[in-house]
Order: sequence, then structure tokens, then C-alpha cells
Amino acid sequence: MTIPAAVLEGMDHGVVVVDAGLRLLTCNSNWRKMFQMPQERAREGTPWAEVMRQRVEQDAAALGWTRAE
Repeated sequence: MTIPAAVLEGMDHGVVVVDAGLRLLTCNSNWRKMFQMPQERAREGTPWAEVMRQRVEQDAAALGWTRAE
């Protein structure tokens, strides 16, 4: 683990970094826990819109909502 990654992991808060192109650069495990985001779905380079879409789908499923076709 690099020093910056170790610093992010050591933080008590959830931290996520997105680049100017709105792609995920990095996040710590506290952020993934907070947003119930598995590590494989929060990879570097993932478009931020995809990250948010996944969250909306998780929340909708938890509420029992279904997608209108």
C-alpha cells in the first residue's frame, strides 16, 4: 500500500476523489462501507455517473421499487 493510500485508509471519514472528467480516482473503505459499494464496483476510472447509478439502484431495491420498462 502506498503512503497516500495508507493515509486515506487511516481516516475515520469516508473519502472519495473524482477527477475533472468525473471519473473515480480513489476512495477509502469507510466510503465504500457508507455507500454499501463493493470494492469491485468502485474501481479507479469508473465514471461517477455509473457509481451514482449503482447507488440509486441499491436504494430503489431496498425500498422495493422496480424499474419502469
